[in-house]
Amino acid sequence: HAPEFRNKVRRYLRQDFDLRLYQHRQENIQTLSVSLQAELLVQDGMKQVCDCIWYLRGLKSFELVQLSSLFQVELHSPDEYIRRFDAVVVTRKGLCQHRGKTLGPYACFFEDMILTSTHLWETAHPKTLTFVESMALTRADLIGLCAKLPDLSRRMRRC
Repeated sequence: HAPEFRNKVRRYLRQDFDLRLYQHRQENIQTLSVSLQAELLVQDGMKQVCDCIWYLRGLKSFELVQLSSLFQVELHSPDEYIRRFDAVVVTRKGLCQHRGKTLGPYACFFEDMILTSTHLWETAHPKTLTFVESMALTRADLIGLCAKLPDLSRRMRRC
């Protein structure tokens, strides 16, 4: 079992290294102008991540820039359940299974976290088939951003 476990840890660390490089790059773009940040975020796939979440589609450039810093990058190993009740999750890489369907990149889960009635939240958790890189936005962070951006708050309430 030891060699098998070592190999599993090595694969995870290799995947994690790529993820940390992505996070470091995200931190470095904070020094750019807002318009350059927005352009880079679109190129980097952040707009595509936000467009997977029905209530975040069509964000303005400055909203996209503000929101992108709130997403948390996560890495999940194969045969692991993605368990989040406090955040909406979008996969960026990898495969998972949810409700009998195999889903790839840019699958969205737990969008119902914006509901105040927790008994309406989805209870099925996706299970990873491969290493899955995902982006998670917590309810608290989204509410905090809505407090700072009144236009986003109005649009969210209309959804």
